[in-house]
Amino acid sequence: MSAGGADRKLILTAALDGPDYARCVRQAQIAEQAGFHAVVAPESSDFRLGGNGEPEAALEPFSLLAALSAGTASIGLIAEVHAAYNEPYHIARKLGALDYMSRGRAGCHIAPGPAAAAGNFGRTGEGGPGPRLLEAEAAATEFAEALRLLWDSWEDDALVYDKRAGVQMDEGKVREIDYAGRYYAVKGPLNIARPPQGQPPVLFAVTGARGRSAAAKEADAAVAPLLSTAEAALMRADMRARMVRNGRRAEDLRLLAELCPVVAETNEEARELEHRLRQAFGAASERLIFAGTAAAVADRIEAWFRQEAIDGFHIAPLPRPDLLPAFAAKVVPELRRRGLFRAGGETSTLRSGLGLARPNNVFATLKRRGGSD
Repeated sequence: MSAGGADRKLILTAALDGPDYARCVRQAQIAEQAGFHAVVAPESSDFRLGGNGEPEAALEPFSLLAALSAGTASIGLIAEVHAAYNEPYHIARKLGALDYMSRGRAGCHIAPGPAAAAGNFGRTGEGGPGPRLLEAEAAATEFAEALRLLWDSWEDDALVYDKRAGVQMDEGKVREIDYAGRYYAVKGPLNIARPPQGQPPVLFAVTGARGRSAAAKEADAAVAPLLSTAEAALMRADMRARMVRNGRRAEDLRLLAELCPVVAETNEEARELEHRLRQAFGAASERLIFAGTAAAVADRIEAWFRQEAIDGFHIAPLPRPDLLPAFAAKVVPELRRRGLFRAGGETSTLRSGLGLARPNNVFATLKRRGGSD
């Protein structure tokens, strides 16, 4: 899939929802059969009650995605990671393993983590929640940078398996990274070889200027709560300018708008469902909701996509279990009929599905150029 041009195609991802494993399996299967690029497993670092008085919970994302990797064949498997409550080494290792288990379909969605969870991870006391939470965007940038360096601590051809010589790996192609930042310090190397994708894609949630700055430095994709094409176009222009200032190509980041689709047989029925949905979310929560018949929802998606303000949509957690199946069964075929969405059944790595090149190993590149390790 090209990032632009005549063959540009819409990207679709969807959030898995809740602690019900069987439901998560069904959601992943529905999304895969429809041709979605990835599902995202949410993280839950604390206990809280939702607006309906019921506990908000989620299965541990890496355990869930490891199980789903055995029951799916093509869909990307993205784990939400709370950077404030994890270490890069742990996550780099888990993602590397998931990438091997899924044959190149792993990714991570980096978020700071809720401040209310600080006490669960020893982040309270005299120092308060600590800089990883107080300076969340800068910490997330470091976290992603450390992940990439850890994956690159092994060159692609470091494993040689030479039985005659009795050599399993070329030690000159495995190195310490000695990463020392303000929020994280990692010696390395990682204890698993470079993943099939080289570097599994990294997604950032973006809500403000500091989030844009962090994503422009390290993200492969950004997920944003956008409410209009004008807002999306402004954000895209700002993100591209920030990327260029950071020495990156402007086209190397995918921008996804959070979307809640409501599909019904008639527009009147859809508007009633939308009203109920907004009540469920609460008056203070602004959401991008496309409500209508399958054709009407496809019209709005096409309008956003044709303006090239976004690369796709992330289907947010939905309060009704029938909304995702309805979107997958009715809207996705219409998008495909219009030439906006890829054909079903495609198998690829998550990176290639997103139109992202496999990155060169930074240390191997430095060595070829005669630089320092």
